[in-house]
Amino acid sequence: MQHIQAGTPRPLGATLHRQGVNFALFAPHATRVELCIHEADGTESARYDLPGHTGEVWHGALSPRRAGPGTLYGYRVHGREEPEHGLRFDPGIVLVDPYARALSSSGALRAR
Repeated sequence: MQHIQAGTPRPLGATLHRQGVNFALFAPHATRVELCIHEADGTESARYDLPGHTGEVWHGALSPRRAGPGTLYGYRVHGREEPEHGLRFDPGIVLVDPYARALSSSGALRAR
């Protein structure tokens, strides 16, 4: 059972609202984006495919039961591995949200 909704493509980053947290990431060459939720110690506790894809933005929204202020998260981005074209996707690596407003000391991001 998928616990993530499509959300909206704007604003970019993690945005808190009454219905939970909306996540939106500009990733024009991605073929799939996974949202990874982490515990305070950095261990991954949940992973969701972002179901929304509008233009070059991937997006999804989690309910307040699944995400809120202080949620630690990152992304695994899938795509082609073509260094000669500047494409170096590696879903084995959790990426920092380039639109994040804060980083935690464990290296995961906090939703604000």
